[in-house]
Amino acid sequence: MTSLTTDRILDCFRHERITSATAMMFLDDSERSAELAQSHNLPIGLHLNFTKSKYARIIYNPKIQCQVEYCFKSQLTEFERLYGKSPTHIDGHHHIHLCSNLIFSKIIPSGMKIRKNFSFSKKEKNFINRGYRRLIDRIIKTRFLSTDFFYALNSHVNEPDILEKLSRAHDSCVEFMVHPGTYEEYTFIMGMGNMYERIIQGVDRGSYESL
Repeated sequence: MTSLTTDRILDCFRHERITSATAMMFLDDSERSAELAQSHNLPIGLHLNFTKSKYARIIYNPKIQCQVEYCFKSQLTEFERLYGKSPTHIDGHHHIHLCSNLIFSKIIPSGMKIRKNFSFSKKEKNFINRGYRRLIDRIIKTRFLSTDFFYALNSHVNEPDILEKLSRAHDSCVEFMVHPGTYEEYTFIMGMGNMYERIIQGVDRGSYESL
């Protein structure tokens, strides 16, 4: 989105704090970030950027299907132009890549790697919310490749919580999302000798490219 965000992401890659990233198209720093990613041979996916209301994400609307398909294909084509190859995976701004008009219409080619829904316990979300997420995740598991668990990592997460979630990585694939463009999250994962650095040293890590 901005040169600052790009530079922080590159810094995180250099210090092995992250293993994958996604790029947004048609923004101020899209072209420069592609040049940097290519020069450093970084695994980069496509971060879809749509604007839709909360309920438009879960309700299929045939009236906007052509626009949704156009937006997806234009961003995918632009990514392939800038990077000279297909994205390692697909995610989206506010997880818009999981909206009904994309998932149920099969616009995203089968077999691609995409980010799944957040993983929640029964105590965190209501039954309807969890039920809808399970439906989408079932479609993802059938048609795409993804991780087994997906969580957000930020400066407010405590060590026992991270360790509990990472314990699932012994026999499953776990993704933690972080936004280096946010100062608090950037300093949290880049701090030398801090909790995050200690924890990741003992975890086998990989990228979406190797999923």
